[in-house]
Amino acid sequence: MTRTDAMASRLPAMYDTRPGTLLTRLLDQMALPLEKVDDERLAVQRAHWLPTAVDRADIGKLGALLDRRLEDWENTALFRVRLVAIARARLAGAVTAGPILGYVEDLLRAGRLSLGLDVAAAAGGARAVLVENPPLTGRTVVGPMTPLDRFTATNDGLDPTVLEANLVALPGTRAATPVLAVPGTGYLLGWAGVIPAGSRLHLRWDAEAKALTADLDGADRTAMLFSVADFEPGKSLTAAQLRRPAEPLRLPVGTTTVWYVTAGLFDRPELDAVMFAVAREALRQGRFDQDGWDDALMYQPPPLWGEFFWTSPAPASFDVHVPAGVLAADRPLWPDREQARERLGLLAAQGVEELRAAGVRARTDLVPLREVMPLRDRVTVGEGLLLVDGAPAAGSPVPEFGALLDGTPMDHSRLE
Repeated sequence: MTRTDAMASRLPAMYDTRPGTLLTRLLDQMALPLEKVDDERLAVQRAHWLPTAVDRADIGKLGALLDRRLEDWENTALFRVRLVAIARARLAGAVTAGPILGYVEDLLRAGRLSLGLDVAAAAGGARAVLVENPPLTGRTVVGPMTPLDRFTATNDGLDPTVLEANLVALPGTRAATPVLAVPGTGYLLGWAGVIPAGSRLHLRWDAEAKALTADLDGADRTAMLFSVADFEPGKSLTAAQLRRPAEPLRLPVGTTTVWYVTAGLFDRPELDAVMFAVAREALRQGRFDQDGWDDALMYQPPPLWGEFFWTSPAPASFDVHVPAGVLAADRPLWPDREQARERLGLLAAQGVEELRAAGVRARTDLVPLREVMPLRDRVTVGEGLLLVDGAPAAGSPVPEFGALLDGTPMDHSRLE
């Protein structure tokens, strides 16, 4: 019903409101500005509702109510879904896994519909996975290590963990019976063998088997591991103290001091490579003007190069993984498909960052298609060929002073 018909229906029946009459033409002139006002009123109403807003500027203003910005490259269809998804997640509690995953899946679904971009084509759709307390790996490279050296390992994870290590014997040395101890706890972990120069001893924790393993240049040497639970610095180790299979060296949450020492064990080839007396805790490698005479050893060259690492669940953190190994895009988007993929991932990360709880670390990752196969290579460098000169040795001249063995007659030697 037009404005003219609406006004004519309200007049008394005595008035002639048939089309073309003078009264009808008068009502048409009066209805025209009112209909313009109606159109403007409807436009204002549409601009205040996200599903009906048409103008890009109006949609951007609606996004400002939720602290969202309409990106220059973003189309309005994707922005509408993004606003609805963030509002739905906030109303559902925001900080839990359900609303966060719902936001990511809604956003990726909008990418397929509005951009023609499917970042998770191989997975049959957006199937984001939220991983709470992802693994946190710590690492410290000590470098050259001399017996009695100490280093610190800081476990920033949620739970106590196991210390793993790569120990490499430096050139010109041999490392015998390396021992790692935690002062004050009585715990000690050792390996009853010799690491030749250039070889690597790898101490690894097998989480599935719940066992500590050791390999020397790829050869299993786990049987040579031993541990002690009641170690006391300065007191000799006894056979009854050695535990096999060995317990791993555990790192509590926080900073732990680890002590590198050597220990003499019966029937092991350790001469000139270990300290047979167990060092007391105050003993140090002697440094000029730093250590006391009774608490210092003459300096020994470092026999080992050490690298230590550990893994523990990260506290107050979660990761969102989106399987993005196969990218499908409509033909108009082909030239910019990689850029669109990165932008969509950035929008997902921004939303997750806003929805996370205060003090919680969040990370969103578009996981590429990959297959990981552990591989360890070892290269052995030989010393080359030893070339021997086949010509006879030249005669040595008679020295002016001194004598040559089996070459200078007794009465021709001159020693001063």
